[in-house]
Amino acid sequence: MKTFRNTLLMTLTILVFGLRAFETFASAGQIVGNGGDVLECVDPKTGQVRVELLDLFEARARGIHLDLGSAETPTEHKIAQMLERLRPRTPLRTDSYSAQVASFWSESMKVRGVSLPDVPDSKHLMLPSGCFVKQVVIQQTPDFSNPSRYTIDMDIYDRLDSDSQAALILHEVIYREAISVGHLDSIAVR
Repeated sequence: MKTFRNTLLMTLTILVFGLRAFETFASAGQIVGNGGDVLECVDPKTGQVRVELLDLFEARARGIHLDLGSAETPTEHKIAQMLERLRPRTPLRTDSYSAQVASFWSESMKVRGVSLPDVPDSKHLMLPSGCFVKQVVIQQTPDFSNPSRYTIDMDIYDRLDSDSQAALILHEVIYREAISVGHLDSIAVR
């Protein structure tokens, strides 16, 4: 009887942990996570490398030009400016995004000297010649094995201008909401 009870308890424990793991993966959008991408472009004439958030390139390709102020304007001010532009359309969502922006860095693991694996969730249609996509952020639902929501390649992040940094942080915050309602790619977020 004792052996049967122990076996039953072990089976139930495995089942509960298995269901919890499945729930974590399902709520994370994709098992491998979701992420933010940049374009790394090499100028064929000068050999200089430029890094830009994929979202900003796609916006320009569609004729959308964001005015986020001068290059000297800090990233945090640009984020606040974008949120205030959003507030009249959706004040409750703006409040939620503002709270998530405030906790972004405390929910992040900053890494250097590594390459993040590609998360194929951007489903982009085109890239400029001489450019390739690099993963700058991976977003996952925190759990016991990974307490951070965001893993950020700081070697890339530090090379972004303040427009791309601001847009990246908002991309991740908005993507977090999209994941929570079942989105499996970042098309709508961008």
